[in-house]
Amino acid sequence: MSIDISVIWFVIIVFATLMYIVMDGFDLGIGMLFSVGA
Repeated sequence: MSIDISVIWFVIIVFATLMYIVMDGFDLGIGMLFSVGA
């Protein structure tokens, strides 16, 4: 196998996090903006 298992887990975790952000919607986006701005 040329793809390492850690790369696969990284892709899975990033995809799951992005889907959580997309599904959660407006509240999480505003919270992230405020945490970055503060």
